[in-house]
Amino acid sequence: SIANSYGNIGTVYQSLNNYSEAMKNQLIALEIRKELGDKKMMAISYNNIATIYYDQSNETEALKYNLASLKLKEETNDKLGKSFSYNNIGSIYATLGNYSSAINYHLDALKIREEIGDKIGIIGSLTNLGFVYTKSKKFDLAKQHLDRALALAKESGKKSKIQDTYQKMTLLDSALGNFSS
Repeated sequence: SIANSYGNIGTVYQSLNNYSEAMKNQLIALEIRKELGDKKMMAISYNNIATIYYDQSNETEALKYNLASLKLKEETNDKLGKSFSYNNIGSIYATLGNYSSAINYHLDALKIREEIGDKIGIIGSLTNLGFVYTKSKKFDLAKQHLDRALALAKESGKKSKIQDTYQKMTLLDSALGNFSS
């Protein structure tokens, strides 16, 4: 419980963009979890630390901590957790411009999310794939994934997912020159 409290405090500091305090608290949570040998919660700590680094545009450290989180999730057979790690790693690779790796990780996330029936996660993976396919100029694949994401988002009624999908569709339309002045 103490580790969870430190982790939660770290998350609050992160939301306030106080990254030094966020990191301090997440590292304390991680150390407690290491002492307890709690691999599932250690994986969460690694993920939280990765997110802090990602928010600060330090993709190298974010990738390192996401890979450490993924390793623990594989050891504990945490399928849902693995899908989140694959998604995060794919997003980092997309930010770095390594689109082939980004696509592979997002496809891995999508596969797990489909296996376990994570409908909201599926929407996120499809949207991320649509974005990366747009960036890599694979426009037909981008449209295919974004159309599927939009249909699922509308079916779910999640306005944030609908909005995110439309935003990525706008990027695709711009890349294709589908706009009028």
